[in-house]
Amino acid sequence: QLVDAYRLVTLRCAPDDSALLEANRLAGEFDLEYVRDDAPVLLAESTCGLDRIRRIVSDLKDFSHVDAVVWEPFDLHACLESTLNVVWNELKYKVTLVKEYGDLPAITG
Repeated sequence: QLVDAYRLVTLRCAPDDSALLEANRLAGEFDLEYVRDDAPVLLAESTCGLDRIRRIVSDLKDFSHVDAVVWEPFDLHACLESTLNVVWNELKYKVTLVKEYGDLPAITG
């Protein structure tokens, strides 16, 4: 929206207006077309990365039982999933992961 607003303003200015000349110089310096086209992709990737960080931190807390005072039953499948989530970035291009979990009772830990 900012780039589109800039374009509208530049159409209303006189071609030799010093503010317009400076705005055009800066627009060329910062490649506004690229910024306009690429910003949504960059924001989506950043959001995805932040979600991944949040998941990893949560999974590390689960794995380390940082909040646990006493031992309690836990789901081994959930533990495996959170561990895989933490290390997946290192594994994803090196392995094909096949998950064949069976039925397990809760384990105390």
